Amino acid sequence: MHIRIRLLTLLSVVITGLVLASATVASAHEHREFHGMELTVGFGSEPAYEAFQNAAEIRVMRNAEKAHGEAAKGEHGHGEQTPVLGLEKTIQVEVTHVGTGIATTLPVRRVFGQPGLYRAHLVPTASGQYRFRFFGTIEGKPINETFESGPGRFNDIEPQASIQFPVKVSTERELEGVVRSAASNADEAGASAASALDRATMALAVGVVGIALGTTGLVLAFSKRKKA
Repeated sequence: MHIRIRLLTLLSVVITGLVLASATVASAHEHREFHGMELTVGFGSEPAYEAFQNAAEIRVMRNAEKAHGEAAKGEHGHGEQTPVLGLEKTIQVEVTHVGTGIATTLPVRRVFGQPGLYRAHLVPTASGQYRFRFFGTIEGKPINETFESGPGRFNDIEPQASIQFPVKVSTERELEGVVRSAASNADEAGASAASALDRATMALAVGVVGIALGTTGLVLAFSKRKKA
């Protein structure tokens, strides 16, 4: 009897933990109404880290009404929801790294086994804030909705160093920066050396000319003296 009670208690704790974990993940996405549908947007994997494969994710669900006109309240206070299908053919997403302004446009793909969920896969190579702009049409309705990561919305991309243990390892981007800096310094050193060589060559040429003129003067002086 006591064993059964303990097992039931443990099961209850596990279920509660799973529910809370699900709620935490859901809260890391932004929710928005769109023509009787709910858009849920964020990174496919959160927390999100640079240099790890991720995705710009959007879930589109239609808010259905009961026959008598009152919505059956769902998870976010909306009616019973049904997935909106086929959007991989009608929408795209523009992904922008806000800090640099660099942007790219990606196609979205439906996620197998999760109707209404679409992802545009990418590997974010810089930490910071990101912007997703979904555009195209949803069931014939034009869409041009922009979502930005940040507090109360969805997660920014975090640097790898924040989760590296026990040794912090430089990312490929950081190593590239070091190599670029070294190459730049080498170029500057080479330019300085070339400039010094040019100056030395010029000085040598001037010296040679001076010697030649001096020699010519001595020859002329000697010739005049001999004639005299």
